[in-house]
Amino acid sequence: MSDTDDEYEGWTNRETWAVNLWLSNDEGMYNEVNEIVDNAEDREEIENGIREYVENLKEFLDSGEACGELRNMFEDIGSMWRVNWEEIAESWKE
Repeated sequence: MSDTDDEYEGWTNRETWAVNLWLSNDEGMYNEVNEIVDNAEDREEIENGIREYVENLKEFLDSGEACGELRNMFEDIGSMWRVNWEEIAESWKE
């Protein structure tokens, strides 16, 4: 199995694509991520900021206080450990 076997819609895998899709298509998330990007000094800071933001959303969901839309997001993403945060950061940096 090669590294490209999991590619999805031009992304490393479906999980990475889904995270980026949700962040790009939800106005609130889009604005939050843009703020992270605007305040970051380099790609690594963008990567860490976006990952932390999404992990905080997941914790909020796990607390039971989140709306159905957030639940849908994480059901769509599936496995967080497969997300290529570096690739997401690079796309937002551009």
